[in-house]
Amino acid sequence: MVVFLKKFVGVFRKIEEGLLVSLFSIMVLVATSQIFLSFFSRGVIWFDSLLKYLVLWIAMLASSIATYSNKHIKIDLIGRFAKGRLKSIVNLTTNLFSAVVCTVITIVSIIYIAEIEYGSTDPSPFLGIDKWILLIILPVGFGLMSVKFTVFSILSVYFTVTNRDVERMYSTEKETIHKEY
Repeated sequence: MVVFLKKFVGVFRKIEEGLLVSLFSIMVLVATSQIFLSFFSRGVIWFDSLLKYLVLWIAMLASSIATYSNKHIKIDLIGRFAKGRLKSIVNLTTNLFSAVVCTVITIVSIIYIAEIEYGSTDPSPFLGIDKWILLIILPVGFGLMSVKFTVFSILSVYFTVTNRDVERMYSTEKETIHKEY
């Protein structure tokens, strides 16, 4: 079960990494083009809006990837100094709390997009793309983080029961995953 959960979350990571690299490359190209064109007073008007939404998408994808490898921002004073079973319990608690918070933000962002942005008559930011399409990364990104925190909560229970080192849970090495489980 542990190997399946790690592989399940790992599939999302590969897709996110590919999308992140693609979007970052586009962002660098667009920003460089905008700078170059501004020297000739020919900047493209909608490039600034595009860059704004690319930064949002990149931030959400990077946050989700950081969640996978336990490199996300966290306030965890007790977990830093805890050892053994206490560390596993603290990790379980923080993962469950994070899963709940991300789920709530996912639901709120879905409601926001559905009730405010979807039916909006505001002009599109660029290229005729509706704003709700550009903001869809909010529920998707927080939803992915919620799934990952939930999976890590399940794994935390396993690590607490079996009294294993909780840091192994975040390992991405295939050898470690297969040898341990």
